[in-house]
Amino acid sequence: MRLTNACKNKGITILITNQTAGFMNQEEISGIGISSIIDTILILRLATEESGLQRKLLVVKSRGSGHSNRYHKLSITDGGIEVAGD
Repeated sequence: MRLTNACKNKGITILITNQTAGFMNQEEISGIGISSIIDTILILRLATEESGLQRKLLVVKSRGSGHSNRYHKLSITDGGIEVAGD
């Protein structure tokens, strides 16, 4: 938390990852005591569909901006990361 606050005070953007067990385990996100100072929380997950394994992206919260509350298809291509809209 000290590192996060120090970076915020200096205007430094940081990316923190948290690998959790299970699906949508909110306790694990807030249980680490950091969700209240984080501006954006993203969830990346793998989903099995008829067409095979799909990567999904969900914006749980993004302080100060409007965002969708739906999962979006995420593809990793030679050109970079692509997020499919609704």
